[in-house]
Amino acid sequence: MRAVKFQPAVLGKEATIYSITSITDPNNAPTDFVRFVPYSVALIQTSEGPLTSRQVTDIGDEEVDIGTPVEPVVRILKFDRGHDGDPEKGIVAYGIKYRPLLTRK
Repeated sequence: MRAVKFQPAVLGKEATIYSITSITDPNNAPTDFVRFVPYSVALIQTSEGPLTSRQVTDIGDEEVDIGTPVEPVVRILKFDRGHDGDPEKGIVAYGIKYRPLLTRK
């Protein structure tokens, strides 16, 4: 197997949805994400070139299509489980999700 060398990339605020799908059935969601169903996951095409896989947030019932401009935001990613397996006693993990670009005045 050949080793892959990764290079760090700084991602800006301009991006578009390259591909998107929705998780609507709790039985198809990973355990740590069941409480967020329904939610959408997308491949995000950054203006710098790299693709990144992220949840899409703040869309409500809005239709989000391929090519929709999006921007990064900090949101709750998941609730890590406590020592006894109880997610209510664990740590809240924050990270980057993407939302449709807000119109700014």
